[in-house]
Amino acid sequence: MSRAVAFLGSSTIHSKGQTYDVIGDLRARPANVGRRLLNFGRGGDLAYDALQRLPEVIRANPAEVVVLVGGDDVLFLTFPKLRRFLTLTKRPPREPAPDWFEQCVRDIVRQIKAGPTAAIALCSLGPIGEAPTSVDPFQRELNRLVAAYSSVVERVAGEEGATYIPFFEHLRDQIALTPGQAFSEIKIPPTLALPRGAREGTSGRGDPVAPSRPRS
Repeated sequence: MSRAVAFLGSSTIHSKGQTYDVIGDLRARPANVGRRLLNFGRGGDLAYDALQRLPEVIRANPAEVVVLVGGDDVLFLTFPKLRRFLTLTKRPPREPAPDWFEQCVRDIVRQIKAGPTAAIALCSLGPIGEAPTSVDPFQRELNRLVAAYSSVVERVAGEEGATYIPFFEHLRDQIALTPGQAFSEIKIPPTLALPRGAREGTSGRGDPVAPSRPRS
């Protein structure tokens, strides 16, 4: 029987429209033959929305769950038009904030660990924009929030015994090496294997998400 790996998140996981197809990339890799990669992404989802959809993920009985949430929580705080749109379409029960985000991520981990799933990995957020040292006040605030929310994810992973995948940190470092150039592709871990410690309920770091060299 093939092994199921579920991906829970928002637009990056959903991969519709012009978004890079993360799941499609993984499905095409020979290393993942024999694995069923399940896409539980939904565009515009806050961490709270992903938490509400968790029963659907658990019913699929995956061997592993990879979670990437938080980007839309940050965008909600910084873009007034998007805030109004998400308020109308997602109807969050309270104003998104870092403490609520942390609680939702923590609840996601705890509910998954309470079920039959063998392992869970939490990814830090992807950078929003490619100007990590920008002096523009708006971009600087975006950078600050992404880094802060990523730190929350790392802390929760450590405290709750989940694997931490440093998505944000690796992309940030690659952007710093080639500033102002758009990435042509995002390369993610080829095997999806989680550290043994994560399967045994202890924290650990997974393979970093590795972007390819950008086009000049």
